[in-house]
Amino acid sequence: MSDHRILKTSLLEAGFEIYRSQGAIIHLAERPRPNLILDSGVSVLQEDALGVRIVFRAASSQFAGEPDEALFARARSLASPAESRGYEETGAGVCPIPSPSNPEQVLDTHFEVAYERTVEDLEELVSELRIALSEPRELSPDS
Repeated sequence: MSDHRILKTSLLEAGFEIYRSQGAIIHLAERPRPNLILDSGVSVLQEDALGVRIVFRAASSQFAGEPDEALFARARSLASPAESRGYEETGAGVCPIPSPSNPEQVLDTHFEVAYERTVEDLEELVSELRIALSEPRELSPDS
């Protein structure tokens, strides 16, 4: 499965919606409403091996006053099901969310932790993507 276009076509045929493609990474979309498309935080990696990346996040606005490390710990707490399926943490970062009308104004800050694992083939990829999209990836105060 070395051809990027073939992989994208296979994902579309399996019922996934693509948010964007950046080099060897295909970001999947989710639609909370029919007229709204968002980056789901789930991506397909097609570099040396085929893989899946899941980004878990906690928004600072949801946990006002908590220190950065506590927010990263909250994001990591969502990854337990993924870790049990072989995912490993590959990075963590702070992502400011700017206002669409004023890029100088920060509306919120997401504390994100990325996890990845490789898969053997398209069948396993599709299965993992379905699981990843069905599990919570963003923490809210009620979760």
